[in-house]
Amino acid sequence: MGPTPNHHFSRRTALGAIAGSLASAVWAQGQVQAPRVKHLAIGNYGMRSLTLEEAIRTTSEIGFDGFELCAIPDWDSSPSRMDNERRKAIRTLLEDSQLRLVAVMEDVPPKADAAEHTRGQERLQAALTLGRDLSPQSPPLVQTVLGGGKWDEVKNMFRDRVGDWAKMAAELDGLICIKPHRFGAMSTPAQAAWIIEQLGNTPRIRIVYDYSHYAFRDLNIADTVEQGRKLIAYVAMKDAVQAGDKVSFSLPGESKSIDHAAIARSLHGAGYQADFCCEVSGQVSSKPGYDPVTAAKVCYENMKAVLTT
Repeated sequence: MGPTPNHHFSRRTALGAIAGSLASAVWAQGQVQAPRVKHLAIGNYGMRSLTLEEAIRTTSEIGFDGFELCAIPDWDSSPSRMDNERRKAIRTLLEDSQLRLVAVMEDVPPKADAAEHTRGQERLQAALTLGRDLSPQSPPLVQTVLGGGKWDEVKNMFRDRVGDWAKMAAELDGLICIKPHRFGAMSTPAQAAWIIEQLGNTPRIRIVYDYSHYAFRDLNIADTVEQGRKLIAYVAMKDAVQAGDKVSFSLPGESKSIDHAAIARSLHGAGYQADFCCEVSGQVSSKPGYDPVTAAKVCYENMKAVLTT
């Protein structure tokens, strides 16, 4: 059996401490880096207009400690656009930028159809392999949502398909995190925990915690953290805004609708020691005039206090 989640966390914690000790390093171009904030990451999901190289440099310059790579097709960083030479170059760039590759984002809903399931599993395998190629000493987790439908109608299919993912992840010594989504069939940590428990508490499947999907649903921070206790391996941070019966997303800390400091305290109290990733929703990045660099700076300024107080 592979490493337990606690081992996974402690390894990342050690790497984070090393990265923090190098905060005064200087860019090859001669530019002084911003102070690092440990365990604070952002990804290039909200930086689609930038090349992966540009996104990594921007993330490091702002002061983030970690980076989440988007492997979704049509992104510059998808596995199909990352040949061996580029993978080696990106690995070096991450090291030189003092960024830990903490996660790879995919969007692979489980499918009942066997052929579609095979294609989805191939995408997850490519994401796991890409992550290991870019960070062989500390391979990142791969995260995905599970898609729509009615929970009671699809939960057994989800369980069986995610069970196949767990076997694949074990073969690759990897970790896949499933993310409850307010607009998905699996929308709470309790439902995600059910899948993992049904699979014998496999250490290869864990939960992404994102309170923006629980806000305005009579699901408080303490209860949702408790639902995912010992199974949460990654945290996404963004705000949710309610207008009438509609909920939309905004940058973390922008609307002040979610108490991210309280979330961090609750998670730390439950033993969580891994990363917090600022997520820029597609609802934000698709707006006219959106600027990915400005958005990343807002995320950093809003969330750095959450993890340094």
